[in-house]
Amino acid sequence: MTSDCYFIQIRIGQRLKNQIKSLSEEYGYSNADIARIALRLGIQITERLFESQDIMVKEYLRLLKCQSRKRGASARRPECLSKPIISGESETTPA
Repeated sequence: MTSDCYFIQIRIGQRLKNQIKSLSEEYGYSNADIARIALRLGIQITERLFESQDIMVKEYLRLLKCQSRKRGASARRPECLSKPIISGESETTPA
């Protein structure tokens, strides 16, 4: 079985390079370790950000749809009266 080791080259600015170097010297890690940690954490944060963004867009569209016709049957539609979508809940979960 081969190892799960891959090489990636990323161009970074001098400021970021200095921050990585400073962290590695301060805490005794290699520059590569600091870059790996930053990527792992950054990916997790980015995933959560995209999930939140999707929820916000769906909720915004739901509100726009409900507000587009303030009078008539659409204002009494069940999806207009339901609670907003909260992270961790599915859209099909009863409110």
